[in-house]
Amino acid sequence: GKLKSIAFRECFGIVRSMSAFRLAGANRDHVVVGSDSGRIVVLKFDKEKNQFEQVHKETFGKSGVRRVVPGQFCCIDPKGRAVMLAAVEKQKVVYVLNRDSQANLTISSPLEA
Repeated sequence: GKLKSIAFRECFGIVRSMSAFRLAGANRDHVVVGSDSGRIVVLKFDKEKNQFEQVHKETFGKSGVRRVVPGQFCCIDPKGRAVMLAAVEKQKVVYVLNRDSQANLTISSPLEA
């Protein structure tokens, strides 16, 4: 088969890590993107607009690609309950993912692992 691009988005930075997940009981996938800005961003894809929409943005470290700032490695629990970001050296951060009463995605404060 052939790989076909259905949407793209320009970003003014370096994407360090990216992973997809689905919350338990949800019918929509989300994408977690870690960048060199020191932030983690959760995106969802809107079919009608044919673009990604930002669901949540959380700052966890300094900007730039640094060995001790998490974001180089991204790992998601298979059931979509937590996201772990790790640095090349030593530091790890965990975010717990949940839904509120309106079924919107919520992210906890960062927990150091």
